[in-house]
Amino acid sequence: MRADKAYGSRANRACLRRRRISATIPERASQICHRRNRGRAGGRPPKSCEIDHRERHAVECAPSRLKRNRAVATRCDRLAVRYEATPHIACVDERL
Repeated sequence: MRADKAYGSRANRACLRRRRISATIPERASQICHRRNRGRAGGRPPKSCEIDHRERHAVECAPSRLKRNRAVATRCDRLAVRYEATPHIACVDERL
């Protein structure tokens, strides 16, 4: 809820503020356009931290980068050793 564009509504942002959680939710393009069309009545744009959003995005993309390796995506090894080693090998492959 802290960072997903789908949860960028006014009510969700207010809920985060009540809990003293800083939101990193970027504003949707449609909301920006609507606020600009309203002029001064559109209010101030909500605060979001670009650095937090960039770091969160990198963390969320990591599993999908690993799933490019078919063995990680299917995970159907019979031996526990291979089941545990597959993501490690995929990480090394991704780094190289």
